[in-house]
Amino acid sequence: MLKPALYLNFFLAFGLLQIGCTSLQKEESLSLSKINIIVFLGVECPISQQYSLTLEKLKDQFDSIDSMTFTAIFPEQILLSEANEFLNTYALSFDNFIDKDMDWVK
Repeated sequence: MLKPALYLNFFLAFGLLQIGCTSLQKEESLSLSKINIIVFLGVECPISQQYSLTLEKLKDQFDSIDSMTFTAIFPEQILLSEANEFLNTYALSFDNFIDKDMDWVK
């Protein structure tokens, strides 16, 4: 179920880096009281792989802000173990969400 809220999104989707804003959030995965940094990643995407160090540095820089969370969304048909392997391989300490139906990228 979608719930209205306003939060900042940080997108890295298929090589496009942009900062945007949206008014919808997934109730089960994001909090209304937090700033949610959302990063779209692909396990085989070389740009996702190359930006992993930069993304982790950004997370470390803002980690002291309690009201901020970082979430990696994988808009593809993969297993949770594949997403976790990607995060471990590229040293990303993000929560993750697999968007098998690609609802977040539509």
